[in-house]
Amino acid sequence: MLYSADALVLSKHSRCRLVFVFHPSRRNLCPRCSLPLLAGQRKQIIAPGVDPLLASCSVLLKPSCGDYFRTYKPGDSLHIGITGIGSAVLSCDRGKLCVDREGWSGSIVVLRAEQLNISKERWNRVLYRLQNTHSWLHCKTDVYNCFDFLVTFLNTVAPSVFERRTKEDIVSEWIKRKVDALWSFCLLFRWCLYGNGVVMMADDMEDESSDDRLQDQSDFMRHQLHLFKHSYTTARVDAEQTSMQLGFEEGFDDYCQLARRLGKANGALEALRAARSSSLNMQRVEELHSSIQRCYAEMKNNLATLLPDENTDDVEPSEFNFEFARSCLSSFDAIDMELFGVDSLPENPGRSTVEVNRSAASRSETIQDLLERFRIMVECLVNATSHLLTSVNVDDSFLFS
Repeated sequence: MLYSADALVLSKHSRCRLVFVFHPSRRNLCPRCSLPLLAGQRKQIIAPGVDPLLASCSVLLKPSCGDYFRTYKPGDSLHIGITGIGSAVLSCDRGKLCVDREGWSGSIVVLRAEQLNISKERWNRVLYRLQNTHSWLHCKTDVYNCFDFLVTFLNTVAPSVFERRTKEDIVSEWIKRKVDALWSFCLLFRWCLYGNGVVMMADDMEDESSDDRLQDQSDFMRHQLHLFKHSYTTARVDAEQTSMQLGFEEGFDDYCQLARRLGKANGALEALRAARSSSLNMQRVEELHSSIQRCYAEMKNNLATLLPDENTDDVEPSEFNFEFARSCLSSFDAIDMELFGVDSLPENPGRSTVEVNRSAASRSETIQDLLERFRIMVECLVNATSHLLTSVNVDDSFLFS
């Protein structure tokens, strides 16, 4: 679990009545009166999702490399595991089960058995059964990862909750908000640890103009939040763009490779058609050749229907900026104000993005389904061509190189 020593301190100084947040190891004197910072009312601010008492029968999440507080940034690789009644963590990577009996230091809890109304006995029993049988791998040992193992476990332990949910549903409902809240805390933590050491939140000192003082407090608070939000926005957008670019490159390489394999199969069938050998099953050759042509045509037509309309870009600049900010950022004010135990700031008025987001999500899911179907069709056609070549003693290794 994340260490409590990494908690920040929210304190109200007993002498100058200054309210501030700081890291105990970074600075220990008040910036106004130079007395020790701990001289006053204080409480710890612990990172969201950290609760060692609830680590049993839970789903844990940690960075694959480094830790959350000092090195993690949005878009980094994460590793997910499951705990039973004990402290051991069970996870999977490319079909290989790993058991960490000492637990995971530096992890957060994203889901507990109690949230699903499941007894710890049932949770532990299902986890033990999966640990001792490998039938759930379904011959996917080369691609089966830790998240696939989690989905298999959740579908087994709570089928009524998860049987109709996709990976994206699980991430958006149980994981994303926890990670977003933790990232906001990490930014504040790094500012206190590596920046000036103290974030002043308010000044409780009374003076002759109490109304002016209250206004100054409000202006100062909003100014601090504005600076903090700017850092958050910059880091988040940069990470989103980097992640998106990597996704484009990986997807392009992946499906170009599929297209090349299909092209090799098509070329082999063209050669067989030209040979007209008596030992060939020409009917089978023609069927495979026609199937490949239909596959090309179907993909071209389906992708054409998914292209956006011509008027998609006719959006006013002000509306575009608003939609972009609302869609790529979480509810920043609500999350960060929750860290300090105060009410959220009111959201800025704006046009609802439900329909826009729903349309974009629907189109994204449709394209993903289409490309996955294309992958399956290509695999079937290439394998069928391979069997045909093998049956006439022709080397088929070039199809898979």
